[in-house]
Amino acid sequence: RALVTPQGKSLLSFDAQNHMVNSEFYKNLDKNYGPFWAVIDATGLNFSGSLTKHSWSKIPNQIEVNLLNPICLAYSFSPTMTPAGGRFIFFSSILAQEYVFGTNIYSVSKFALEKFVSNFALETRSSNLTMNCIQLSYYNFGMIKQVPIDLLENIGELSDFSKIAPTLEFILSENSSETSGKIFKF
Repeated sequence: RALVTPQGKSLLSFDAQNHMVNSEFYKNLDKNYGPFWAVIDATGLNFSGSLTKHSWSKIPNQIEVNLLNPICLAYSFSPTMTPAGGRFIFFSSILAQEYVFGTNIYSVSKFALEKFVSNFALETRSSNLTMNCIQLSYYNFGMIKQVPIDLLENIGELSDFSKIAPTLEFILSENSSETSGKIFKF
């Protein structure tokens, strides 16, 4: 789910999976409701299981949701967000750094997302635009529900999303311009 916040206007949210890699949709959204000040994209899609057990059609879809759509968001919104010093926040995963069986494509796409964020932050460093990733560890929501109970015991205590709120507030504040490109790990 991607959330787009126009500065000074109410929160606008939409299901990103219905508008995958569609820069015209995003540009029309920007034209009709923008300019936007912050884009928060917390989408993630994983099909658990060995790579060879998947239908090929699921693989490009995972890459589209986890990597190409965030790139399309940055491509579409950054021109109008730059003058106001806008903020992009994308959500990644600890699986970008760790291997867990059955997460091959998800892990690769989240790793590539982190590299994109770091590189795009370098490209835009002369502007006030910032781009960050929040790399989630194991949380009590989302894809963790797919993990068998016996494997959950090896993970230990799951984190709570409320711990991320102060970091989101900081990234969205005026004081965060020096943190562009940083991956915040939780």
